[in-house]
Amino acid sequence: MFKKTYADINGKQQCLVTYSTDAANPLILYLHGGPGDVCLPLIDTYNSTLMTDYTLVVWEQRGAGLSYYPFTDDDTPALQDYVDDVKVIIDTLLSEYGDQKVYMIGHSWGSVIALTCLLQFPEYIQAYIGCGQVINMQQTYDNQLAFLYNDSHVKKTLDFNSDSWMDHVLTTTRDIVKQGGSLYGRANYLYLVKSFLFSRTYTIKELLNRQKGAKQSIEKLWPELMTVDFSNITRLDVPVHLVEGVHDQHVSAAIAIEWFNQLKSSKSLHLFEKSAHFPQWEEPDKFNRLVRELFQ
Repeated sequence: MFKKTYADINGKQQCLVTYSTDAANPLILYLHGGPGDVCLPLIDTYNSTLMTDYTLVVWEQRGAGLSYYPFTDDDTPALQDYVDDVKVIIDTLLSEYGDQKVYMIGHSWGSVIALTCLLQFPEYIQAYIGCGQVINMQQTYDNQLAFLYNDSHVKKTLDFNSDSWMDHVLTTTRDIVKQGGSLYGRANYLYLVKSFLFSRTYTIKELLNRQKGAKQSIEKLWPELMTVDFSNITRLDVPVHLVEGVHDQHVSAAIAIEWFNQLKSSKSLHLFEKSAHFPQWEEPDKFNRLVRELFQ
């Protein structure tokens, strides 16, 4: 089953896409990165086989992709809005499928939403997989600059009052991609883009909305994202499994591993040797097998 469902979630029309062969299978909720970097065609290409064992639900987050609407100055979302959306989604899924808890996968920005959910309502989450886990965004940014300039002493604080901050963020990301810090052994995103170009999941208009949604999400949410810091979180009430690409310079795996080592909760760490920031798509067979092992 491949099903698109549109629902009013906290006053915003948002899209949930469900992959399933059996409604009795355990629920997985997938939180994409970005902000606004929806990934449905990639899930469709590389991870949809999980539906033989799970009911996999992919949420296109407010203002992005299939949930696109233009943000306004009077209606700009914050991280807590996304967390509140997840709570509504989980309540809805548990009611619809009769389960007690969901499994959760969060990637990059989605891992920020996910960890916040684990802190606020852990009783609804069976276990969590974090890919490209964000722990401290300022430290991540410092590591990005150190990687690009080969100098660990390079530091910079983004000035969000400047007209050029967003250009700087995007340029930094592009440079990391060019140096293989986002996709291992690749200097561009063509490997990922092809899934979007030949996707059954998006129309041309929806692809255009994806671009608009990603741009506005970065513009409105990045200042808050830069304040994120989970460094002092040493215990969670949900099993935490980190999946990190060894070559990730987009969101430094080293920071996530350092945090993992201090975590006192039930946990496991899985390093993907042939991946950078996207292990779930760079090594999809390995990732899908791991999901089946961890989410039992």
